[in-house]
Amino acid sequence: MTLIITDNIIQDILDMNEAIQEIENVFRDLGEGKTVNSPRTDHYMYYVNYLSSYYLFKTIVGGSERLGLIALRINSDMITYSNNNRKVKLPIAKDNRYVGLVFLFDAKSLELKAIMNDGHLQRTRVAATVAVGAKYLARKDSNTIGLFGTGWQAETIAIALSKVRNISQIKVFSPNPLHRRDFVHKIHKKLEINTIEVNEPNNVTKDVDMIVSATNSDDVVYNCNNIKEGIHLSSIRGTEIGEECWRKSDLIYFSAQPGKSFHSYYTRTWEEKKFKSSQEDAGIDNEFYEKYKDKCHLLSDLLTGKSKGRTSDSQITFFRKNEGLGIEFVAVAKIVYEKAKTKGLGVEIKDELFTQTTHP
Repeated sequence: MTLIITDNIIQDILDMNEAIQEIENVFRDLGEGKTVNSPRTDHYMYYVNYLSSYYLFKTIVGGSERLGLIALRINSDMITYSNNNRKVKLPIAKDNRYVGLVFLFDAKSLELKAIMNDGHLQRTRVAATVAVGAKYLARKDSNTIGLFGTGWQAETIAIALSKVRNISQIKVFSPNPLHRRDFVHKIHKKLEINTIEVNEPNNVTKDVDMIVSATNSDDVVYNCNNIKEGIHLSSIRGTEIGEECWRKSDLIYFSAQPGKSFHSYYTRTWEEKKFKSSQEDAGIDNEFYEKYKDKCHLLSDLLTGKSKGRTSDSQITFFRKNEGLGIEFVAVAKIVYEKAKTKGLGVEIKDELFTQTTHP
């Protein structure tokens, strides 16, 4: 049977500790050459009649030989930009909803094991990967975080980091005071960690052990002007941090090889427009990777011992969670599928509906 698993079920059963462990496992598989990943593929079409927006169809594929599973993640999105130059996905599907799905296939039986909403899977796989980076690169005594961003991804990253370090304080900045206050309330309720809102970006980076940016900004949010020795940096977008962070870092680790992460395709009318694609974000990674490549490595190499990682408490480490890999979705989807089956959750559909007798 093929199992349909909705986002509300996933939020209830996907445990962050388990996600971090399985993400670590598949990145180790990657370093050992036991995975398959294809570049993320973005297809852009200009949408003339909807609020100066554009349509984006996005796919990413990855599989693990150890798990015997392969996943296909698909997004059908409408994208626009806010007044402060931040990318916004518009929920224009029926009843103000988004469309994002993960298809989980069995590499042995060939069959489609599950179809899942991708919302909570997406934020969890990013946060878990950031946490794996911190687990191996941040100082063992790191217990304070300076956080840029107050959205759902920043919240999930805060939760994930609390699983790999004994966090006692989080300082958070967002340009929106209401968002900051809501974030402080949520994190204190979920984690019982002393969470402080600050109204000035420079105050976020003072006297902390880790600086994390988790925003949707296309502009630099901090530039490492006042960071101390031994700090650990992390970013989920190349546009978020200035070059000074790259220059000051002693070690830089990527989740994916820069320059090989994805492909973009455009309609002819796209050339006449000024929308920003993810290619620009990758362009920053490619530029700085070439400039600082002597200190750049891959997370998969760290986990397999091909690179050493932090060797002293005075080093500044930087984990760049750049374009995602399909194996991240395999990791979290595997956990969800097995738990849903055990608990009898989700909707079962006859798998014969997804197979055929005709030679394709």
